[in-house]
Amino acid sequence: MTYASPAWEFAADAHLVKLQRLRNKVLRTIGNFPRRTPVRDLHMAFKIPYVWCGMQPGIVQVPVFVYPSPVTFFLEDQSTHKQVLTLYNPYDFPIRFRVLCTAPNKYTVVDPEGSIRPKFCIDIVVRHTAISAANCNITDKFRIHLQNHTTKQLIGKQDIAATLLPGKQSGPAADHEEFQRLPPKLDLSATGGVQQQFGVMRDYRQGRIQTPNYIVVVAAVVCIVALLLPTQGDQDTRFPTYLHLTSHLKLVFAYVLGE
Repeated sequence: MTYASPAWEFAADAHLVKLQRLRNKVLRTIGNFPRRTPVRDLHMAFKIPYVWCGMQPGIVQVPVFVYPSPVTFFLEDQSTHKQVLTLYNPYDFPIRFRVLCTAPNKYTVVDPEGSIRPKFCIDIVVRHTAISAANCNITDKFRIHLQNHTTKQLIGKQDIAATLLPGKQSGPAADHEEFQRLPPKLDLSATGGVQQQFGVMRDYRQGRIQTPNYIVVVAAVVCIVALLLPTQGDQDTRFPTYLHLTSHLKLVFAYVLGE
């Protein structure tokens, strides 16, 4: 559907909405998603942008994948004064990025703008340059903008909190919460509320893993059978003439099978 994207740029919103609804149905069929699966989840699962919202300026299309979030600096630990943000591009198209900050005089960012190739990631070095007790416990924010590589139109954004804490880092995993082991089995019949709340999620996961996509399987079988039939002009009397397909029709079946 995105092959003719320059043409959709000048199309009416009513036509783009119809095209977006058609894509939603196709994605649900291909991924075997339930009917009430949100559109956002469909596009995140296939890692593709929207058709309709992609032509509207200022509307977020794709999620931003960045790690870590938030960023924590420690006053007496010099090794934490420099942090590395890893920005991922899991999509099939290149993107541009830009790093903004609410307190640019307190930080130095190496390469705050650039491009990321499809299926690649990039490391962004952030250095805190205003290490002092007066700046402790103050939360600043970095904002990462993703832009269309050609038009530089905003297609996604993500805010990352950055805080300078007093003292030193206690360890690689400063976790003060207590976690306990879950029981091996949970009797959902005794808690009707839990069964009703998580029943949809359980069925959704089982459907994704166990249920095959019969529509795709049937379509593949039909294409294979059509390719095995004789072509018009062949001297094959085992099949009636109406089963002799043209070369153009076989090319269509071969293209569908390849997709």
